Amino acid sequence: MKKNLLSFSLSLLCAITSLSAQNHFYVLDSIEGAAPHNISANGKYVAGSIGTKIGFLWDLKVPSFQIFSDGTNKNMTQANAITSEGVIAGTYRDPNFTIEVIDYEDGGDGTIRDLAITMAGIWKDGSWTSLGIGDAVLSDITSIEYGSFAHAISEDAKTVFGNLNLKSMVYPCSWSYNQDQSKWDYQAWDYPTLTAQGAKILGASADGSIACGWSVNQYGGRRPIVWTSPTEYKLIGLEEFGDEMLTGECNRVSANGKYIALRVGGRAAIYHTQEDSLEIISITHEGAVGSSMTAISNDGFAIGYSEFRTMTSGRWRKAFVYSNKLGFMDFNEFITTYAPDVEVPENISFNPDVLNFNVPIDITSDGKTMTGWSGVNEMNLNSWVLQFENAIVVLNRPLDFVATVSDRNTVLLKWAAPVGAIENTLTGYKIFRNEEFIANATIDQLQFTDEAPAGYHAYSILAVYEDGESAKTDPFEVTVIDTYQLPFFEDFNTGTYKTNYWTLDPNRSAYSKWVVNTMNPQGIEGFAISFGGDGGGDDYNESIISKPLDASSLDEVYLSYAFQRSSSNINVYQDTLYVEVQAGDDTDWICVNKHAADTQIQYWASDNIQLSGAGVAGKLFQIRFRVEGKNLSYNIWNLDNILVSADVQTCDGPTDIIGIKKEPAKAKLAWTNTRGVYELTYAQTHSKMAAGNEGTSFIAANAYSKTELEVYEGLFFSSISVYMNQQVELGEQTKIGLAIFNGETKTTQVIAEFTPNAWNTFVLDQALLIDALQDLKFGIEVLTHDAEEWPIGTDNGSENTTGKGNLYSEDGGSTWLRLDAAYMPVNWLIVGNLTATPSASLPARDEAVYGYNVYANGERVNEKTLFSTAYIHTSESDACYTVKAYYFDACESEASPEKCLSQETGINSINADNIKLYPNPASDYLSIDGEFTNATLVSVNGQIVLKSSKSTIPLQNVNAGIYFVKIETTEGLIVKKIVITK
Repeated sequence: MKKNLLSFSLSLLCAITSLSAQNHFYVLDSIEGAAPHNISANGKYVAGSIGTKIGFLWDLKVPSFQIFSDGTNKNMTQANAITSEGVIAGTYRDPNFTIEVIDYEDGGDGTIRDLAITMAGIWKDGSWTSLGIGDAVLSDITSIEYGSFAHAISEDAKTVFGNLNLKSMVYPCSWSYNQDQSKWDYQAWDYPTLTAQGAKILGASADGSIACGWSVNQYGGRRPIVWTSPTEYKLIGLEEFGDEMLTGECNRVSANGKYIALRVGGRAAIYHTQEDSLEIISITHEGAVGSSMTAISNDGFAIGYSEFRTMTSGRWRKAFVYSNKLGFMDFNEFITTYAPDVEVPENISFNPDVLNFNVPIDITSDGKTMTGWSGVNEMNLNSWVLQFENAIVVLNRPLDFVATVSDRNTVLLKWAAPVGAIENTLTGYKIFRNEEFIANATIDQLQFTDEAPAGYHAYSILAVYEDGESAKTDPFEVTVIDTYQLPFFEDFNTGTYKTNYWTLDPNRSAYSKWVVNTMNPQGIEGFAISFGGDGGGDDYNESIISKPLDASSLDEVYLSYAFQRSSSNINVYQDTLYVEVQAGDDTDWICVNKHAADTQIQYWASDNIQLSGAGVAGKLFQIRFRVEGKNLSYNIWNLDNILVSADVQTCDGPTDIIGIKKEPAKAKLAWTNTRGVYELTYAQTHSKMAAGNEGTSFIAANAYSKTELEVYEGLFFSSISVYMNQQVELGEQTKIGLAIFNGETKTTQVIAEFTPNAWNTFVLDQALLIDALQDLKFGIEVLTHDAEEWPIGTDNGSENTTGKGNLYSEDGGSTWLRLDAAYMPVNWLIVGNLTATPSASLPARDEAVYGYNVYANGERVNEKTLFSTAYIHTSESDACYTVKAYYFDACESEASPEKCLSQETGINSINADNIKLYPNPASDYLSIDGEFTNATLVSVNGQIVLKSSKSTIPLQNVNAGIYFVKIETTEGLIVKKIVITK
């Protein structure tokens, strides 16, 4: 079938830049969007596509540039592979294979019509030859985007490799030319049966004996695969990584079939087919999140790119070359070193400091010609070809280069002489630290000692010859520590893990790793170190390792840390954080704690471990935090406030704990903060956000029911603490007051002044006795504020935002609204302070405390570290409870006094019938019948009227009204209400 071929002179459509008689650099600078896919083995032709619908052939020798039409009104051609004779394998729309579809493509009007499907084909002598759809039938194809696809071709143009794409499945296949019958025979290829979407062939050797591509596993992740026949295949990386092999794909096979360029686990790699070995290229551009090897020559000279992603700059790629002789080299450095006579045009930049896309795509079998594209993104790009007149001469590098550290800062470098070096041409070596020259070494000197300053150092050396220098060895990184002494504290607030000499697992994957996110702080207060998966299905096993720590003179060592995990899908599979130590000469890591990711820990939790049992006492040791999992979700682990010390730090803790257990499986607990105050708050985090009402007055409030107040009965509501926010100096100053709703009674109190951007505590004019007979609302009434101001602080949590800690009223408290209904899933940073007696003044909040942990019979029961001083423990069993305070500096307090609870025990657990008051109502006196130590008469406003230890209390000087009697017994506290009449 004859199709249209549109041919253009390059003088009209594209410019070719030939800037040297020796080396050449060609650019398609007037064909924007043209991306090369393949270069012929002899370097004469480049095949590619403009966008996704126009294939092209670029003849470098004529020169000429041709684009293809498939003869349909829905032109879609792609030129994916090309032989040295210019035969192209690709895809086009075949009008002999049509299906009935609703036409919306390219401005279609939605009419049902017959349209041509996508077809694998051979383009030769100006026409397409269809390869067909193999053993499929047209009814298997439901879209014109489905069909058959050709991606590779043998050098003799007699075998084409590709796939069938039918609905959601991809089937690898090939077509071989049958000379006798003058037709193409279809061959299906085997692939692993545990697959979600099938497999695809992307590349093949010149003789067609080896093919490569990807196969999809049961989780949807791609795995690199190599075929040596239609029935024989191998998953690359399976032997190295077992069932946890990394995802990736094979991109191209060298023409001689010796090498395969691929990406595995987010890293560039080379598979050596004859040795059956996988070489992962661990070095890449600094800051890269991954890399990929795109093509490789017959002698192992490879090209590829490093991948970058940031929140501010988006995505970009940097090109590189790699070989055993050359090592890893940035593409810009490669051109300036080995093709200095080539001038790259201004519209293309390989400068690694420029954030654009530089992607080398293919290389010829002799390694002398390579092609790729460059641009600001994947849509606005220009194709290029770099061609060397002669083979690149690369001098051999030194071998087996290693660096070790002893005595803290003594770095010993060792290496072996280059293979094949002749003594009269090799003259010596140059030594570099962090890319800076530091010393020369003679030809017979194969080691060097450097007394290095503290820091992270990358050493490399090169061989000096009479006629030039080799490339540097791959850098060998070492860490020179400042000190091993304890205590050691880390909060990552410098913005990097390197400040305190943490190191990352050298075998870490590219896309999942530990980072300190300075753009979006994740820490308790500031930065944290975070491990992030990308949900791509790459198994991960990643560690961050401390510097050596000195416990040689210690008997006990303690480790405390805070941790958090969040995920887009909490049903993650086998994701775990391990805490491990390695001591002395022992090479094994001992697990001292672990946290399974079976639930989502949205808020920070903390833990404290005694390490002496792990054998660290009396030795140098290291700790590491290791995460392991399947990477099936956007899973993030955060670590902060890591403390290693010889002693348990001392810091204030709760001084009292109270509780009740009126229901069999529910123990309600409350305790004092480090300042001796009980707190009423629903806030979940210290993170400070804020809210306002666009200049309209409002009340921000917390609400507590009678049931929730039971545990606090008999305490006094003495003050309110609130975080007051102020953005800028605005025209109208914020004015506030306190608002308390005790049942139906509203009490207000004007506040004269407050400190902006800080916690403020306001003492009530009249303390309120908690009697658990009425519901309670309390908060801040914002009387005036600027429309652009957000005066009241909030947390950034999403728990308990169901009408308790997130209420606001615009009508003085008659009706109440919720912040979550206004798309703000947060709680107010408002705290009600309760004391045992009415207090005229209260200490400021202890902002050094991060939160609290609750223990039942010595076992911690709260998953997250608690911001508030209250907790409900769900358990059928009786228990004795204690509470510890956890501080921002990782200090953990001693446990509070113990509170034991069983059914019907706690603050109201005393049998109130054992204490009787009469008469009630009373006028002249009040009698108390029963065993007690003290009785206090308190007004409904919280004012203490009188105290007595006698069984008969005179009332002649007491005004008529409703009062509470707080009766202290040896077993606890009883509160009863009486009425006094006159």
